[in-house]
Amino acid sequence: MEHGERPTAPYWSPATVAAPPPVGSSPPGLVAGGSWSPLLPRPARRYEYPATAHSPLPYLLAYLGLLVVGFGLLVSSGVLAASHDDERWPFLAVCGALTLCAGGLLAYAWIRRIGRNAEAFGLPLLLLASLPWGWFALSVGGETTSVEGAMARLALAILLTLAFGVLVRRTFVLRLWDACGLGYGRFAALLWLPDLVAELVLLVTVFAHVASARTETTSNGYYRYTRTTIEPVSPTLVVGVALVAGAVGVAFFVVLIVGTARQHVAIGRDRAQRAEEAALAAAARAVPGS
Repeated sequence: MEHGERPTAPYWSPATVAAPPPVGSSPPGLVAGGSWSPLLPRPARRYEYPATAHSPLPYLLAYLGLLVVGFGLLVSSGVLAASHDDERWPFLAVCGALTLCAGGLLAYAWIRRIGRNAEAFGLPLLLLASLPWGWFALSVGGETTSVEGAMARLALAILLTLAFGVLVRRTFVLRLWDACGLGYGRFAALLWLPDLVAELVLLVTVFAHVASARTETTSNGYYRYTRTTIEPVSPTLVVGVALVAGAVGVAFFVVLIVGTARQHVAIGRDRAQRAEEAALAAAARAVPGS
């Protein structure tokens, strides 16, 4: 079975699979023993999506609407704050933040709907792939002032980022790519590999800077001071990582838009075909003697 090909599901029509002819005959493509040659065309699916599929387009429209309203409220609160209107701008700021949070939850529902329509993934895989598990390791155990503790946290963050990137995020992106009906699966790496490499480069650079920290002790005759100096990370590297993450985010959003449009059209076509077949079946049952 090729990558991205779904197994036989109930919405495959048995009528579309042609039964093989008798072994005694030898049509084109039939090899010795009566087996079928892989050069024969694959059986066509009757429906592209199951009957339980729903268009993800309403989720997309609602998500965009919440984004517009949320950012509008935040901008309005900023304008009121600049004009020293201390009575209304905090309320608008809170409403804008809550609206954007609701938009984030709706984005999860939107992506989940795309995956459920294609029976490719659900909410658990989506959550595992979207949360920054590697960066969570940096906050384990609260604050730390020792170089050894910081190095241990950075090493754990590097391992988690690499493991979840290769095992979880890669799997999610491949399934999302297939769910959106996009070909050329090799290009799916553009949605996870550049971001993973950029995060690892940043974490490894910070780890190297912490490992090369210098501890100096000075005295003014009365007190002794111990100071640990860590070389700061280049701002250019941080900006580069942010640009890579932004570019990957834009590409991810474009893939979701394309997948939403494709599923909306295909699900509508399947529903029309099911309705037509149901009408034909009802008409056949209404004929006397059928």
